[in-house]
Amino acid sequence: LYVNYRTISAPDRLLDRGEGTTNRSYNEDVPLFELPRAPLLSVGAAQHFRLPGQRPFMLGNSWGFGQELNGVPVGEVFDRFFFSGVREGVNPGVASNGDLIVPNPLLRTVRWYEPGAGYRKPTVDDLRATVEGIDPAGAVGAADARSSRFFLQAGAFNLNSTNVAAWVAVLRGVRFPGPQTFRYLSLSLGTGGASGADTTTSLPVSTDAQFLRFSQTAQETYLATRGLADPGPPSSVARTDLFRQGMRTLSAAETGALATKIVELITARHGEEGPFLSVGDFLAPHPRYAAFDAEGGEIPRSLLEAAIAEAGINTVKAEFDPEAKVQMNSQWLTQADVMTALAPGLFARSDTFTIRAYGEAVNPATNATEGRAWCEALVQRVPEYFDPPKGNGDLTGDAAEVLPENLTSPLNLANGRRFRILSFRWLTQPDL
Repeated sequence: LYVNYRTISAPDRLLDRGEGTTNRSYNEDVPLFELPRAPLLSVGAAQHFRLPGQRPFMLGNSWGFGQELNGVPVGEVFDRFFFSGVREGVNPGVASNGDLIVPNPLLRTVRWYEPGAGYRKPTVDDLRATVEGIDPAGAVGAADARSSRFFLQAGAFNLNSTNVAAWVAVLRGVRFPGPQTFRYLSLSLGTGGASGADTTTSLPVSTDAQFLRFSQTAQETYLATRGLADPGPPSSVARTDLFRQGMRTLSAAETGALATKIVELITARHGEEGPFLSVGDFLAPHPRYAAFDAEGGEIPRSLLEAAIAEAGINTVKAEFDPEAKVQMNSQWLTQADVMTALAPGLFARSDTFTIRAYGEAVNPATNATEGRAWCEALVQRVPEYFDPPKGNGDLTGDAAEVLPENLTSPLNLANGRRFRILSFRWLTQPDL
């Protein structure tokens, strides 16, 4: 509670604000959570959602994996849900080829089979189809709001990769090299707020990796003034300056160290159990990554959390003290912060494959090879099943949104989703 903008009763406490004699600036205030102001584009950005009585930031961090959201285990949300950004009031553009341009830049619309009408491109009305009469069994003809049947994923990254350079590139996916539009609000020493009626800004220009705790409001969580919010008398030991930044910046060395540690742990996992089969599996705590407190108690951790710790990401800078770790400020990098950036494109497998084949002709009389041929095909798996619904009274096919355990078509039970050949070419020996 603020009595005025210059009085803080207990500067060593983050949330205790009231009448007192200690003179402090409004710099001491701290943002802890944010509410969405624009369409969410990453499941990771929903990390601020919390259940009453539960530890905050459970979505994306290992301590939330024992919880459920509307009956869905928290550990499954990254594999089961996505955000296209097409919400009420958002009208996607249309490209010259007729494809929708949705807010999530990693989604591409795909032609789909409409029973009785054949293949066509989806419209915004298809994406906003009314959710009525959904049949849990996925019966043909039931209205359904699963817009995933209309999308393909672009720019996906396989989390089982053991290529350090690839991980470095992915971790540096969010950065602000000049010129960019990202700007912090400039600080007014007189009010502790933004100067110039929130119009004066300062521009951070950096090619380093940025991880946003406040993905929608980072531009308003400007730096607090050193000397007013830094540690030790006469300022707060709560280190509120560390909460005033909306994002954590990793240098090239830190990003490289984190990528190296991730690959090291993934390689060990592959040797012991094989690849991760889902994003949830990748993010879940596992005994092999556990840490231990001073009393010997086990602290559950996931691979990514172990990599962050073992790479020294949260300990290499002098401004991090024991208080900062407890307070979970925005400069203490968490798995959920990383997933806010990576979730839209991080997957446990790929749907596009390059397949090469070789054939030869052998003379049965001489056993000599008289001809060889090589070919290459680019093949892509799409949402549609091998045997889609036909319409016109034919109910033998299965719609794309039907769960595998609810398939009715023998062809789909045998063949699954449809594969499309995107390109094909014959190869010569120099191509190999």
